Amino acid sequence: MTRYLVPLVSMFGLMACGVNELPQYRGQIHSATVETRVADLAELDVADSPVAPVPGTETPSDLANAASEDYILSAFAQRMQRSLSPDTLASAMGETFADDLARGTAWRITGPRDAFDLRVLAEVEGYGVSVDELGRASVYFRMKTSAWFESTGALVYQTWQNHEAPLMTYYGYYDPTDPADVAAERAVNLIELGQVSGAELRARVADMASEAGAKLARQMVDDSRM
Repeated sequence: MTRYLVPLVSMFGLMACGVNELPQYRGQIHSATVETRVADLAELDVADSPVAPVPGTETPSDLANAASEDYILSAFAQRMQRSLSPDTLASAMGETFADDLARGTAWRITGPRDAFDLRVLAEVEGYGVSVDELGRASVYFRMKTSAWFESTGALVYQTWQNHEAPLMTYYGYYDPTDPADVAAERAVNLIELGQVSGAELRARVADMASEAGAKLARQMVDDSRM
């Protein structure tokens, strides 16, 4: 199995638009300010292996495999807490989000002391890594984005989005009907997961934030032109 971080984001996103009054403000939005807030804790969700010994029949090998998994996942969870700290992540997401919101639009992104027409707040309500039954990991975050027309304080746009992308590219050739093959697939994937660095984790989340910002910018601009 070969591991590498995917340079371009292949992202799965679900978006629900709760408020969209942008068409009424067409021609009135020329500058915007962007703020990002991030939840306090990263989450690690690990699915149980599809192959498990019958209770009471654990062998020394079963116990050794369980101990190895626990060691890998505990170390990875500690690395996540250090590398995906809220302050670090908020900074990275804020930078990529603002850049993409400005890209290809007629809006000028402002600093906090400049006058602006639109105030945008991206709130990351949950983020982390999810590991499936075969040990394949995905990075995800849940985000609510709101925008207010500054002169009146009116809420003009609000969306909720779920973003998820594979942490690595996996090349697995296993027989799903062979328990030994399935167990080996999970073991190899978890070992590879244990080698992912903090820098790689941050880069993956930043890539997703960048794509989310670009997608939102396109939609907001398109809606304001309706």
